[in-house]
Amino acid sequence: MRAYQKDAVKRVLSLLREGKNVVLSMPTGSGKTLVSLIAALSYARGQGVSVFTRTLAEYQAWEREARRLGVYFSGHVGRDRVCKYGPNAPTNLRDIGEQDDKGDGAPKQPFRPLLRCVECTHNLVRTAAKRRGLDGEYEDWDVLLKGKLGRELEAMQVSGVEAWVSGWKKKEHGCGYPFARDVPTTIKLFTHLSYFLLWKYVGVPSAVYIFDEAHNLAGITRNLTFTLSYNRVNELLRQYEDLREFGSRLDRVGRLAKQADGVSGAIEFLSGLLAAASWESSELPKPPSEVFEGDERIQRLIAHVKLVEEDQDIWRFRKILLCPNPQCRAENQEGVKICSTCGSKIDGDEPSNRALKLVPVDPAFLLRRMNSDRWLLLSGSMPNPWYLRSVLGLTNFEVVELNPFEKLVSYYLDDELDMSYANRRNVKDLAVERAVSLKAKRGVTLLVTQNYDEVGWFTRYADVVESPKTTIGEVLSTVEQRCSQGKPTFIVGVARGKLFEGVEFKYEGKSAVRRVILLGVPYPNTKDEDFKEMAEYLKEKRGVNTWDLLMEDAVIAAKQAVGRAVRGPEDSAEVFFLDKRFKRLFKRMGVTRYTVLTGNHYMSGVEFTP
Repeated sequence: MRAYQKDAVKRVLSLLREGKNVVLSMPTGSGKTLVSLIAALSYARGQGVSVFTRTLAEYQAWEREARRLGVYFSGHVGRDRVCKYGPNAPTNLRDIGEQDDKGDGAPKQPFRPLLRCVECTHNLVRTAAKRRGLDGEYEDWDVLLKGKLGRELEAMQVSGVEAWVSGWKKKEHGCGYPFARDVPTTIKLFTHLSYFLLWKYVGVPSAVYIFDEAHNLAGITRNLTFTLSYNRVNELLRQYEDLREFGSRLDRVGRLAKQADGVSGAIEFLSGLLAAASWESSELPKPPSEVFEGDERIQRLIAHVKLVEEDQDIWRFRKILLCPNPQCRAENQEGVKICSTCGSKIDGDEPSNRALKLVPVDPAFLLRRMNSDRWLLLSGSMPNPWYLRSVLGLTNFEVVELNPFEKLVSYYLDDELDMSYANRRNVKDLAVERAVSLKAKRGVTLLVTQNYDEVGWFTRYADVVESPKTTIGEVLSTVEQRCSQGKPTFIVGVARGKLFEGVEFKYEGKSAVRRVILLGVPYPNTKDEDFKEMAEYLKEKRGVNTWDLLMEDAVIAAKQAVGRAVRGPEDSAEVFFLDKRFKRLFKRMGVTRYTVLTGNHYMSGVEFTP
């Protein structure tokens, strides 16, 4: 390790041993994964470390470092992503086929009621336990890992968790998910929501919990937003009613009787949800005590309703109308008669068009659960301590901040251009001219705009223009191809978009980014209903100033964009802030030195035609 990394390990480990939680702020590429893992393993002393990443793709960096350290890992990849072996409903049931798994318009999956992993004949662990005469008891892992399962654990260390689970299914026509989830290893890998929603389900006691890209925790409560549509709930209810009718023809004894009781409880629960979805009731039903592990759809609904029960004060109920056009199904406000997306007519009195949307407004609702654990938050753009305490509800932490790449970045400010919402149309041509003139003559230039409308200003000048359909893989392929040909690449996207968070634009092992241009301060949309409700709640309950929320959100988005430039000690880049309003953010961003742009900086020789 480099000297600054060794110093960071010592500081983090010392704080953990003092009983403190740690916020580790280091830029991507500086080794924060390695630093945090070594510190956590040293603190845990064999008790285990749990790592929570934002996405499954972000597992890979942790798997790579675990291999380097010679430490075994396993993880939770999400049952509903990999399970294809649950039983379909009996064929003599009335028209029970496929149904939405995540909502209207989502891909459909088979109806799989009431099957638990431990009962599934495709479960790799169950099969191995039976073969060794353990009668379905999986706790004796010392025995289970002798032989084939031990070799499969070794194989998972080589391929990674997700690749191994998928590969096992193709190779053996079975399911390796329970094994990957439950096998005891020093490091367990999960996604953020697993910690908060599935902890008792996936949990393994750990000495310390690590959250990667932890600036995203600020919005994790919003991910709990869910919609009860009349169509979706009604179809699910109909399926369970058919299942009850089928069961009534059988002698209900033993396990079958227990399942029949579960079906009746599900019907009562779904009937209450249907009344709420159709606006006939203003209350949600009491969820059944039975957990339907085999049917992910009703399991999600039960989990969501329990969260609402936990603290109803933080939830807002919105009546919405779904577009009747099956190709659209866009959400519209109550009372709207024409869909704002496709122009279809909407009959608000028709129950099938109705839905109820439930939105949590307290960002600390889930995060405050972390305070009973020992944790490490990692990011190159963490919110400031005030925000972590007052908005996110986190306590008992210290900040360790290191930026070994700071001297590799040069900052420039245009202190004349005003890209505020009221003025941006007036300066459009000037803004485009100045931004285009700053395109680097080699490597990648990233232009970060405030919204998709501004992205469209640069269609004729950019090599890559971000849209909602843009894929990261396509963009990286374009960068690789143009860099190999010696051509510069001009990429234009929107702040908080998919291109400016967690993406590495590399060529031959180094960052390909030469310049980052931020056109306008990326404040959140103050007209957004979610933001307004959150701001009102925080102001009323905790006295949080809305302007401070706006500033902090903008700083995080700007720092994420800047972080795309320098990814290692051999890189260097220039960052241009094209909006005089950035000056008020510099202290929060840690920008202590910058050059004021003059007319000469825009004389790059690039031809511009308004």
